[in-house]
Amino acid sequence: MDPEEKKTKHEETAGFVPETLDSPLRANIDFPAGLSSSVPAGPPGITLIKKLGEGAMGEVWEARQEGLTRKVAFKILKGNASARFQIEANAVASMRHPGIMQLFTCGVYNGKPYLVLEYVSGGDLEEKIKQAKNQPWPLEKAVALVAELAHAIHYAHGKGILHRDLKPANILFHEDGKAVIADFGLAKLLEDSSLTMKGQIMGSPAWIPPEQAAGDLDNIGPASDTFGLSAVLYQLLTGKAPFHMPSTFQALIKAREADVDSPRKLNPLIPVDLEKLLLKALAKNPKDRFSSAEDFAKQLEHWLNRKKRRNLLIGSAAAFVAILGLLALAFFKVGSNNPIEVVAELTCEKFEIFVRPGQGVEKASWLKLPSAGTLPAKPGDLMFVEAKFNQPAYIYLFFVQADGKVKPLYPWSLDGTGLGKITLNDIPNHPGPLKELSWPPLGVKDGSPTRKAIRFDASPGLETILLLASKDSWPAGKTPAEILGDKPLPPRMLGSNLSEYITIGADQSQPVQILLQENSRGIDDGLAEIYDPIESLLNKVANDFPVRRITWFGHVGK
Repeated sequence: MDPEEKKTKHEETAGFVPETLDSPLRANIDFPAGLSSSVPAGPPGITLIKKLGEGAMGEVWEARQEGLTRKVAFKILKGNASARFQIEANAVASMRHPGIMQLFTCGVYNGKPYLVLEYVSGGDLEEKIKQAKNQPWPLEKAVALVAELAHAIHYAHGKGILHRDLKPANILFHEDGKAVIADFGLAKLLEDSSLTMKGQIMGSPAWIPPEQAAGDLDNIGPASDTFGLSAVLYQLLTGKAPFHMPSTFQALIKAREADVDSPRKLNPLIPVDLEKLLLKALAKNPKDRFSSAEDFAKQLEHWLNRKKRRNLLIGSAAAFVAILGLLALAFFKVGSNNPIEVVAELTCEKFEIFVRPGQGVEKASWLKLPSAGTLPAKPGDLMFVEAKFNQPAYIYLFFVQADGKVKPLYPWSLDGTGLGKITLNDIPNHPGPLKELSWPPLGVKDGSPTRKAIRFDASPGLETILLLASKDSWPAGKTPAEILGDKPLPPRMLGSNLSEYITIGADQSQPVQILLQENSRGIDDGLAEIYDPIESLLNKVANDFPVRRITWFGHVGK
């Protein structure tokens, strides 16, 4: 096969089957003689179904509470910490809040205490972070979630209860997406410290507040839980827990010193005002943090409201300009009754890239760049493009490989086939101006819609999808090589592991900036900027193509 043909190949995939929902509660099964179930018997009125998880202090089972015929979570203690477990029961039982997992009943069975808790079936935050491949969450989504949790923690503090182990695994979700805080196994009544020995360390090292990491009981209080929540927010915004280290010992040392890396160093998309808010909540001294979890929640909500107002102002301004443009387009009178037509500027309203993994395609779903889980791309990943304009336009797509070679895509190939045989010397045969483009297009196979897609197998590095558009057709008689240049751009080979740095695309003729984690010196010194060589290409085509949009992404090897 021609080497060039291997770079970009067409693949037609079958339609998708929705993932099935969780199976219903299984019925009781009679086991034949000589066989036994691995599910133990529960206390009277409780039928255990399957184990959900296990920790240092106990294990959790999915269960059914007879009589009420409801699904519950059944937690039974391991070891001999029954006194501490009783504190957990008392603490949880005293609370009634939609953001806190509800305790229905408790007791002792076969010498071991147990809790019967609200069953929450939507998984936990730790699972969701893993599913997103530890990529940062959208800012508003992360802030809104933690603000909601902060209100719940403030309610617990009002009851005199500390959680002391806030982390993603202890934040669960209902099917409707509503979050609840679970596992108050490390909580204690604020006025009772008799069961905790001086200097004893409790909590999870990656998110633990400094005073808790040092075993300083005198300084553990509501501000410690605020720190835990802010540590969760830190992970959602950056993709890493504040004190994530190879070993527990190293994490504790980092936690005791409150050695928190700048959030913007890990994710430059975090605004400065949000970073300041987050770092205040992560202050080493509890007195330097927010006065309460409620104060923390209100500050987060205040930031969200400010951002919404900014977005509203931007949207209103854009709408106002659009209205003026429509009025001007209709007519503009100057000293006479003769209307003068004003031609509206061509603008691209949407340019989106959708990607899905090349492996396990029957279960994978399409994700929009740069949403969590889409980067870095890998050989075999599939891609399609969608674009929308304010008026019909001639649209041209190119693929710039990491080795600098530019490959024409649309309209040289209208359906994604034969791309390996297309070169920069081929003049496009455009079907005409379009307001919307979906490429490769949807097809039909055996009566069902199918998605045609492009599979990338190019060398690792930074790769680019480039869109050029104009109200006029392609310059007559000119090949792409004459307009773009027939020599490859400088290679953008930045190593095989691209998961550690963050890429940001650019719009129109603005330069592309690659923000590298290892070259970032923190917000005080500013971020190191490396300008992508594609900037020179954009400048070359400015006269012929007033609209220039690019999306680029990291691509790793197998």
